[in-house]
Amino acid sequence: MRIGLTLVVLLVTEALLAAQESWQTKRHLVLVNGNELYSQCQSYERNVRMTQGHVEFTGEAADLISAGQCWGYVFAVVDSIPEGEGFDPDSSVLGSQEIDVAIKYLQDHPELRPYGGYSLVRTALTQAFPARTKR
Repeated sequence: MRIGLTLVVLLVTEALLAAQESWQTKRHLVLVNGNELYSQCQSYERNVRMTQGHVEFTGEAADLISAGQCWGYVFAVVDSIPEGEGFDPDSSVLGSQEIDVAIKYLQDHPELRPYGGYSLVRTALTQAFPARTKR
């Protein structure tokens, strides 16, 4: 009986600990690493301009595809972060600013670029736009 009770307690404890894992400690499938994302985002920086709220593209088709991949990847990360999990930009923050934050993080941390792009972008965003106190 005592062994059975101990086993139940261990299983419940393990289940509770697993449920408390953060996104940072869980394993993720990596389709795009930071080096690939940084390369795409360099195309974004070279070929995309924001003027009076409008997006202006320059460059060759391959450059625009890479720029679009950067744009889409960062926005997908933004959309994937559940409310209340450390990312809370003010309503005045533009999507282009979120992309700028991700690019700056990748520029400033070349040693981290071999790791998954998702984790790098999410870290950049949560550091730049941390959760604010309740309004």
